[in-house]
Amino acid sequence: MSFNRVFLMTILVSCVLALVLSASSIYLFLSQSKEAKQIEVNGPVYKKIVQGKDLIADVLPPPEYIIESYLVALQLLQLSDKTELEEALTKYQQLKKDYYDRHTYWNNELPKTTQDEEKLRKSLLDLSYDPADKFYKVMDQSYLPSIKEGKMEEARKYLLTLKEEYTKHRIAIEEVVRQSSDRNSNDESMAKEIILSAEKKNQFFIIILAIVGGIILALNLVTFIFISRGVRRLSCSIISSTDKAFEVTNSVMANGNTIQASTTKQSNALQSTSATIEEITSNMKNTTENVLRVSKLTEDSVEMSNQGAQLINLTKNSMGEIADSAKKISQIISLVNDIAFQTNILAINAAIEAAKASEHGKGFAVVAIEVRDLAQRTAESAKDIRGLIELSLQKVDQGQKIVEETNKKTQEIVVKITEIQQLINQVSTGAQEQYSAVSNINSAISELDLANQELNSIVNQLATSSEEMNKEIGYINKTIKDKFAA
Repeated sequence: MSFNRVFLMTILVSCVLALVLSASSIYLFLSQSKEAKQIEVNGPVYKKIVQGKDLIADVLPPPEYIIESYLVALQLLQLSDKTELEEALTKYQQLKKDYYDRHTYWNNELPKTTQDEEKLRKSLLDLSYDPADKFYKVMDQSYLPSIKEGKMEEARKYLLTLKEEYTKHRIAIEEVVRQSSDRNSNDESMAKEIILSAEKKNQFFIIILAIVGGIILALNLVTFIFISRGVRRLSCSIISSTDKAFEVTNSVMANGNTIQASTTKQSNALQSTSATIEEITSNMKNTTENVLRVSKLTEDSVEMSNQGAQLINLTKNSMGEIADSAKKISQIISLVNDIAFQTNILAINAAIEAAKASEHGKGFAVVAIEVRDLAQRTAESAKDIRGLIELSLQKVDQGQKIVEETNKKTQEIVVKITEIQQLINQVSTGAQEQYSAVSNINSAISELDLANQELNSIVNQLATSSEEMNKEIGYINKTIKDKFAA
């Protein structure tokens, strides 16, 4: 009978050690949960991901990147319809307002706690802003007034200044995109390291579980050996162990309630984080789609510029044909002039012969005089026509030179728009990569949320089991004390 009592006490001690083992696992999981909080709502990783998303969205056209304002400036030179011109000016004013609004926003919101963040602020708020601000000043003070007054040659001169400032702005924006992409990559790596650290702690927990299990097994073996040598000598120790076990179970129950409240709070936080990350993922998807639409617009701009260049070439060829026709007309007029000169000579000879014929040649003399006058007027008209044709040839030559220069500038515009399209394609690739990275983080947070829910269920079961075990330990402790006291 005594042996059975001691055997029950041995089982009780094993249960106490199992509870201690469970408490250790809960402690390890809570330490992992603290690290998971770094990526919950308003955590440091979360804030950087949101800022990275916003920054990439703002440097894409529009509003923090003035590419669309530059495209409007190029279009203004080609617009002749008053309605289209007013629409382009209205669009430009809206683009300018959006740019300055977002610049003020980033000046207030972009952090400056680290050296990399200071560099990012300088690139966005200084290096890209200064040429953009000068670009808009030249547009408002010089370029747009020239366009409105119809001074296209003067406007083309100011367009060179706009191009120079836009190029400086574009180079700075490329640096902003590079720095922002690097920061987002670092944030993603940090999140992966946090998750990896949690996995390593889980592995450590499994190892501790195996070791403690071995200790429990060894303790049971030693307990059976001591039971065989003397139950009385172990009874006091067993009673003391049950008292401690009673205290441990009470502590486990209290800690279980605390852990349950903490895991519930953490589960809510993870669900909120998951919802926020899903929203970020949706926004980044929309940003990527907008970049693709801008890329399509630049492709259309390249196509329209190529069509304009073809029309200019046709105009050049037509003006060449007009020049050739004018030269042929000039040759014909020269021939008419020669005929008029010969006719004049013939009329003079006819008048001389009529004078020699005396009375018989009077009628013929009158005709000769009229022919001579007609020849002289023909020669003068041919001379005037020739002068006009020569003036037309000069104008045609000037027109050909202007067309050639316009064709050259159009080709340069096509090259620059092609460069812009390549840059937008690079930004599109970066946005797609960030969308994929945020999706991976969202999946990891969902897994953490699932694990947290499972832990919450385990803690509930542990609390219930601890309460039942506490009752059993109290009953066993009372029984052993009664038996050994007797």
